[in-house]
Amino acid sequence: MCRDGEIVGLKSSTNRRSCESHDCCGQYLSADDLICFKYCILEFDGEVEEAVKAVRIRDGTQSCVVGFLPRNLVVSLTNKYVDKFSQVIEIYEHSENEKKTKDP
Repeated sequence: MCRDGEIVGLKSSTNRRSCESHDCCGQYLSADDLICFKYCILEFDGEVEEAVKAVRIRDGTQSCVVGFLPRNLVVSLTNKYVDKFSQVIEIYEHSENEKKTKDP
C-alpha cells in the first residue's frame, strides 16, 4: 500500500473550502472517501500562488474542496498528483498514533 500524500487545511473554510451544504467542507471528510486533485491558482496573503486542491468525489461527481496539498509538494510534484484520484486512508485527528494527532 502506498501512502504518498497529506491533505492540509481540512479545518479551514477559506479559499472555497465551504459550500452551500457545509460551513467547512473538510470537517466532513472521512476515511475511505475518494479525492481528486486539481490544479488551481489562489490568492494567499495578497500574492497569487499555484496550488493543488483536494476535491471530494461524492456519488461519482466532484463536490467539495476539502483541502490542499502542502505547498512544498506543489512546485516539485504537481504532475504526479493533478487529475489523479486517491482514497483517504486516515484522518490524523482520529489516529491512534499520538505523533499524528498532536498540534505542532
